[in-house]
Amino acid sequence: MIVLRLLSLLACGLLVIVLPVLLSDTGSGNLPLSMAVPAVLGAALMAAGFVYVGMMAERMRRPGRERWLGTALLTLPALACLAILATRHAPTLLWGSGMLLACTTLQLACVLNPGALERRRRPMRRREPGTLQRG
Repeated sequence: MIVLRLLSLLACGLLVIVLPVLLSDTGSGNLPLSMAVPAVLGAALMAAGFVYVGMMAERMRRPGRERWLGTALLTLPALACLAILATRHAPTLLWGSGMLLACTTLQLACVLNPGALERRRRPMRRREPGTLQRG
């Protein structure tokens, strides 16, 4: 689960970097205030989703509400990145959105299949009664 937490930190940091590029002159031109405020609120919701997944990573091993909510919160940045990749043309914005989409996809895979990145440990066999101990 440490990988999930590190991916969450990386994705939240990428989101903080991608948002100013999105709102800058090179990203999309001068956005009116009626579009800039929802963009900032949406980015804050996405960052909160990454922080939630990072904090609740240990509880997401078992199926339940935490895993369902984490999956729902991670689909929002994935869909937003796909929309940016489909509609924008600025190279910096495309690179940033692509990196955020890659982190989000890896993190979503970790949430949906939590045991995939961990080594499986074979349980130890119980000692049979009557066997001699060496040493």
